Order: sequence, then C-alpha cells, then structure tokens
Amino acid sequence: MSTANLVNLVGYTPSPEVAARWRDYVAYHLPGFQEALSGIPLAPGPGSMSTAEAFWLFRLLSELRPSAVVDSGSATGWSAFVAASAVPEAEIYLFDPYRQPTLMPPSAHYVDKDWTTHRRRFPRDTVALFDDHVNQRRRVLQARRAGLTNVLFHDVYRDLTKSTVSLTFADLVGLVERSHTFEPLWYADPMFTDTSTNPQMYRWLTWLLLTPQGGFGPRHLARVAAQRHRLRNPAATEQARQNWRAR
Repeated sequence: MSTANLVNLVGYTPSPEVAARWRDYVAYHLPGFQEALSGIPLAPGPGSMSTAEAFWLFRLLSELRPSAVVDSGSATGWSAFVAASAVPEAEIYLFDPYRQPTLMPPSAHYVDKDWTTHRRRFPRDTVALFDDHVNQRRRVLQARRAGLTNVLFHDVYRDLTKSTVSLTFADLVGLVERSHTFEPLWYADPMFTDTSTNPQMYRWLTWLLLTPQGGFGPRHLARVAAQRHRLRNPAATEQARQNWRAR
C-alpha cells in the first residue's frame, strides 16, 4: 500500500492512478487518525469543521511539523485539539474575540482578539488555520506580511453566491505557489458520513502554499505570467477559470 507524502500527492496531475494513491493514503493513515480522535475530550460542535476536514488537518500538520499553529476562529476548540494531536510539541494559539473554549490542549494559548493584534512574532514554519469568516484575501496578505507560507481555510465555497469572503483563483495570482481543496471522504469510512448530506459540496479544507513576501524579481514575474496564462485558458468556461481548481 502506498504511503506517499501528502505534500507530494497534491502536486500530481489528476489521473486514475493518482486517485488510487490518494485512496491508499487515506486507508493507511485512517487508524492513526481514529486513535487520535479517541483521545480528544470533546466532540465537534456547531460551526466546527467536518470530520473529513479534521483528517486532512491532522495529516498535513503531521507532515509539516510546524513549531506553532494559529487557529483563528477557534470556537469550541475542537480543531485545536486535532492540531495538538498531530503536533504535540507545537504551540497552539487560539484567537476568537467572541468565544473562549471551555477546554483547550495543554499546549494552547487563548487570545480574545484578532490574530493580527498578537505582539509576538510567530516562527516562519507556523501554519495558520482560518475559520473566522474574514475576507480570505485579506488573511492571505496578512499571513504573507507575517512571514508565513502555509495557510489553511475552512468554509471556502466554490459557488461564489454562497459567501462574500471566499477567494477565486484570480484573486491569488502572484500570492500563492499552490492551492488544493481536499476531498470530503464520505466514500472512505462511515466516520465521514457527516459530510455526505452537507449541501455545501465544496466547503472542504483548502491549503495554500504562499509565495514569500518580497520584491518583483524575474522568478516572481514569470510565476505571475504563468498563472495569468492559465486563467486565460480558452478551453475552460468562465466558471472554471474562477474556480479554485483552475490551475
């Protein structure tokens, strides 16, 4: 069974063979995720990410091994426990001006303000998770200014009429190296059936690998030109060109 690295799988061109490798990856890592969930002392509440999103969060953090995680819009704190289970050695920062979790992991720090007001400079390998319904382009720009490169979004909608804060791919030109929206996984195991009846079919966890903050050198300009060329793909419909998956 394939145990390919998740970060590498994201980069492959879709094909039946790649789809099989994704299925193998999920099957291989599912027992470890289930064991981690059994140790979390609270269940996901209203507004929490789905179990499938939690799987991808758990696996991505397990591979990236950040020294800190920013959880903006922490609500009940369930996603913070998922993050702490994936990287027990990392410091978890929970930001939510409206709700303080009743339970938090030992490695967690709660702040009742927006994450941008935090005076401490986060390590460059910090992963930021945004589930706060703030304009997502603004969050991307804030993360780049803070020196971060790995950003995760919950509540990203493919249908632009469903949210006024979601990004289209056109908004990301020059800002990202890679974007990927993970699968809902209801085919993989009964534990993911909480996603099978969700009418928001494309509200899954989305990972962005940001371009570093910097000048407009030749490599940056070439990247921008290549991304703009993909947006002009004459074989794609207008909706496809604006879609997260338009590469």
